[in-house]
Amino acid sequence: MAESRQLCLGVCGELPLRCLRDVYQTHGQIWTLVVPKADTVSDLFTREEAEQLLRDGALRLDWAGYQARDPQVTLAAVGAYQLGQVLRASRRLTERAVAHSVVYLLEPGRFRVPRNEREAAHMAPSEVHHRLFPDAVPARLFLTHTRPEALLGVLQPLNTGLRTVALGYINHGGTLNTGGLLFVNRSTWAHCVDGVARQLDIPRGSLLEREEVAALDHRAAPEGRII
Repeated sequence: MAESRQLCLGVCGELPLRCLRDVYQTHGQIWTLVVPKADTVSDLFTREEAEQLLRDGALRLDWAGYQARDPQVTLAAVGAYQLGQVLRASRRLTERAVAHSVVYLLEPGRFRVPRNEREAAHMAPSEVHHRLFPDAVPARLFLTHTRPEALLGVLQPLNTGLRTVALGYINHGGTLNTGGLLFVNRSTWAHCVDGVARQLDIPRGSLLEREEVAALDHRAAPEGRII
C-alpha cells in the first residue's frame, strides 16, 4: 500500500521548491500539496526553515511572536492566508505586550494519534511536540483553511480542552474577495486576537479598538477596520 502525505504550503518560494525536491526523491508515496492560488502570498521562509518544516512537520517562527520562549499562548496556522492572518494577530499582540509564539503547521497529520505502525514511524518526534507546544502553555489557538472541528480531531494530542480554540471554515460564502471570505468565516486576525482575549481572560477592548470590536459584533462594516 502506498504511503500518503498531505502538506499545506504556506508560502511561495523555498518551501514549495524543497517539497518538490523531496517528492521526486521518493518512490511509492502519494503526496498532496495544498498550494495558494494567488500570487500575492509572500515568500517568508529561508531554505533552512523550509527544510526543517519538511523534516519536523511544523516550525516555530522565531522572527515572529513576542517573548516567544516564555509565551502565554501559542498561535498556530495551517494554510497560506491563515499564516498571514496569524502574523497580523501577532503584531497586534506584540503591540499590547502579550507574550506568544507563532507556529506554522505544514503537515498536521504528523501530530495525530497514529492508527498503525507505518503512521507511527512518520509522526513528529515527541521532542518537536514539546518544543512547539509545551505542556506549560495550555492556551492554544489554531487557524486553519479547513473545518476547525476536523482539525481538532486530527490534532487530538495537542488539544488541551477548553484552553484550545480552533478557527476555520464554517460553511459561509458569498463574498467577492479573500478578506471577506475570511471575515464571514470568523478567521481574520481580529478573530484570532478576540480568541486570545477569551483564552487569557483579558478584556477584548484592551487588545482591539472600539471600531474593530463593533465590526466583529456586526455593528459596523469590517472594511477599513479588519479587512
